[in-house]
Amino acid sequence: MNEAVVKALSELLAGLEEAVKQAREELAKIVQEKMEWKVIASPKPVPESDRAVLWLKRRLEAVTEKHPNIRYEFMRDEAGLITGLRYTATNDEESADIEAPAKWAFKRASQRPISNANKN
Repeated sequence: MNEAVVKALSELLAGLEEAVKQAREELAKIVQEKMEWKVIASPKPVPESDRAVLWLKRRLEAVTEKHPNIRYEFMRDEAGLITGLRYTATNDEESADIEAPAKWAFKRASQRPISNANKN
């Protein structure tokens, strides 16, 4: 084969590989955006400074290291207290890894009174 033809084919192949890589990345973004948010509500608004909520934040960091596709955010009321957690997950295992600790933490935090010192 002619050296110019081989070079052209190699460049074409490299371009196709890059296009496939970009298409996969775009598809992953689209899938992530289309996933529905699930909500775990706290029985009552809880302060971010509560020990159980602080533990939950650390736990969620570990979960997202294990499952990098998970997205989550805390929901808050007008006073800044946490009212729940919304998240996306791609399967039942990911959902369970989020739901169990969140439900436990919200239950624990809700059992304690909200003092003025804890509202920060």
